[in-house]
Amino acid sequence: ADLEAFKARLESQASMINQLKLKVQTKKRQLESTEVTSPVNGIVVRKTANIGDIVQRGQPFLKVIIEDTLEVRANVRETYLRYIRQGNPADIYVDAYPNRVFTGKVKLIGDATDSEFALFKPGGPYTRIEQVIPVEISLDGESNNRDLKPGMNAWVYIKRNAAVEEKNNTR
Repeated sequence: ADLEAFKARLESQASMINQLKLKVQTKKRQLESTEVTSPVNGIVVRKTANIGDIVQRGQPFLKVIIEDTLEVRANVRETYLRYIRQGNPADIYVDAYPNRVFTGKVKLIGDATDSEFALFKPGGPYTRIEQVIPVEISLDGESNNRDLKPGMNAWVYIKRNAAVEEKNNTR
């Protein structure tokens, strides 16, 4: 009888050991999934979760700006758009660095005005207001550095496309 009681306790203890091993494996997997790695090199500019918070799969909790890909977004009047082409050189003057000129090239010209997607159209449906088109400018080599921060105010001078000017002068 003592032998059977001992065997029963032994089986119970073995079962308990297996349950604890499973718990350890589960905790190890959970610990491994707590490390967050970014697929890109960048700088964290906004964090919406803290250590110990639980986030769901697909839930954004960090905003990362990819290093060496800083771009300037300029709003260009629609009447000037005919002079701008992809690749046009641009000079950027940032308020924070008044004696410094950053250089770049037009990377992308937007397909629509920003007001096209606005909840309230500026001026109403029957008012004619000159619109602005978003233009993205990529910065050249040494201009593309960490001195510029997202959201800084800047003046942008895009050099006109000479081919368009010549074409317009011949008419």
